[in-house]
Parts: sequence; structure tokens; C-alpha cells
Amino acid sequence: MTAHPKPLLLPRLRALMILLLALVLPVALSGTAAADTGKSPRTWTVQVGSESSDQAIQGMSFLPKNIYINAGDKVTWEANAAEIHTVTFLAAGQTIESTQPFDPFSPLYISAQGGTSYDGHSYYNSGVMSNVSNSGFAEVGSYTLKFPDAGDFTYYCLVHGAAMKGTVHVRARVRTTHTPRSNTTTG
Repeated sequence: MTAHPKPLLLPRLRALMILLLALVLPVALSGTAAADTGKSPRTWTVQVGSESSDQAIQGMSFLPKNIYINAGDKVTWEANAAEIHTVTFLAAGQTIESTQPFDPFSPLYISAQGGTSYDGHSYYNSGVMSNVSNSGFAEVGSYTLKFPDAGDFTYYCLVHGAAMKGTVHVRARVRTTHTPRSNTTTG
């Protein structure tokens, strides 16, 4: 009696399934920085900078760099590093190059400017942000803006210029109306 070779299809299929699960599962379980179509406005958080626990390594980034929200939502930027940063939306027609180099004595750069609801075209600035109280500037740990209108709004850190930018993508709020159904029958 001769032994028949075992088909290789089943082990290959099993290996393929494991590989697919390994690739898809982390994506399926991870959170996103995107708004749903909920009815209530939400407040989203963006970290400003990052650092190692001993502050030896500083990251110049907004985390997440791109955030997707609904009109009417708010974004709160939280200082996450000892390194100083700003959250700055430039005025229409203004370029990041026109703000460089960073001027640590200009109130336009180091102090909060604009209101609490972003109008989409004016200059808004958080002032200098840091997660330590001895940065040499007034302590600003967080900055919040409401976004009432749809659009894509790019912002920068004035300290680090074009190397540190992010975008708030605001989509129009979905308005749903409830139409009552008639329960009457004709006949």
C-alpha cells in the first residue's frame, strides 16, 4: 500500500486566513479622528507636540495631523510637550512665510488672537502653548475653537513654520427631518 500525499490546499488556506486577520484586525479595532453623522456637536482633541518621558526627544507635530469633524463641532488642542508651539490659522491671503522667523516679542504671535468660533478667513492664534509653567511665556495648556461652517482649514505652529501644520476638515452637518407616517387606511 502506498501513502497518498496530503493536499497542501488546507494549510495554505489556513495561512492565508491568518495573514488576512493579522492585516485587517488592527485596522478594524483602531479608532479614527472622524466625525459620525450624530446630531449633537462634539469636542475633539488634538495633541500639540509630543516628547519622550525625559523630554530629551521633542516631536514637532499635531496629532492627528488631519481631523474630520462636523460643522458645529469644536476642536481642543492640548499642549503635549515642553517645547513651545502655537496653533495658528492665517488670515485669507496671508502666507506662513510672512510670519517667519518667529518673533517671541510680538503679541500677534505669543498671545491669543481671534474669538472662540472660527470664521474661516481671519487670523486666529492660541498664543504660545507648552505643558510646563516655566517656558518663559504665559502658560497656555489648551486652546479650543468651534467650527460652524464646512471647509478645509489649515493651521500652523508659528514657531516651526511650514514643518508643523495640520488641517481641520469640516463637513456640513447632516440635517434629518422626521416625517410622521399616516396610520390611516382607505377602503
